[in-house]
Amino acid sequence: MCNPRRQEAGLSTHTDSEIAAKARFNKSGLSLVLPDFCYMLDVDDVINEAGIIDPRAGALVAELDSYTEVSPSGRGLHIIVSAPGFHASGNIKEVFTASGLKFEVKRPGIYVSFTGNCIHDAEIKDIGDYIMATYEAYYRSRSPAPAKSPDSDSGSNSGAKSRAYYTKALGGEVDKVRTAIKGSRSDTLFRAAMKLRKYVGVGMLSESEIVDALTNAARLSGLTENEGRRTVASGLRHRGPA
Repeated sequence: MCNPRRQEAGLSTHTDSEIAAKARFNKSGLSLVLPDFCYMLDVDDVINEAGIIDPRAGALVAELDSYTEVSPSGRGLHIIVSAPGFHASGNIKEVFTASGLKFEVKRPGIYVSFTGNCIHDAEIKDIGDYIMATYEAYYRSRSPAPAKSPDSDSGSNSGAKSRAYYTKALGGEVDKVRTAIKGSRSDTLFRAAMKLRKYVGVGMLSESEIVDALTNAARLSGLTENEGRRTVASGLRHRGPA
C-alpha cells in the first residue's frame, strides 16, 4: 500500500516503487503519478487565512481516516485513498457530500502535486465502496429529468439537451444493473450494454464511459469485475436487436 510521508528533503514514498519511479519536482513540491487503485480527493477552498479548516472538510477527513495533506495553494486538502477494483476513465468532478462540501476525485495515472504538509498522517485506506457510491451519485446528478429526446432538440442548446438525454439513459441502465437480483444480474448487465451501444460514436457517450459505469454498477450488484467487464464487452459487441 502506498504511504507518502513528510521528509526533510521532501516527500518520499516508502513502500510504493511505482510512484517513486514516476516523480518530478516543481515549484509546488513533488509531482507524483497516482498508481493503480489510488485516488485523490481534491477539496478546494476549505482553509481560511487564519489556517482554520472548514468543519465539513474536517468531518470528511475524520470519516475517511486516510493520508491527508494541505494542497499547494494552502487553501485546500488532498486526501489520498485506495479503491481496488474500481476504474474510471476520467476525473469525477463537482461531487458534493451530504453537508454540501464540494470535491473532485482524481483518477490513477495522472500527475498530482504533493506538498508534504501533512495534517493527517495515516495509512492510505481502502474506501472502494465510498468511491463507487460517489461515482454513482455523480452520474445521477448529471441526469436532469425530464430529458428530451435528442430528435426534438433544436437551436443553440441542442448539444446540452442531447447530452442530458444520453446521460439520463446511462444513469437509468446503471440503476437497473445495480439493483438487479441474483440470477438476473448478468442478463440485466448484458441488456444494458446492448441498449447503450447505439449511443457510442454519436459524440455524447464514449465507450469507456459506458464500460466504467456499468462495470462499477455490476460490482455493486454482486458480480466480480471480470464477470462485469466480459459481459459489458459482449453486450457492446452484440449486433442483434436491442
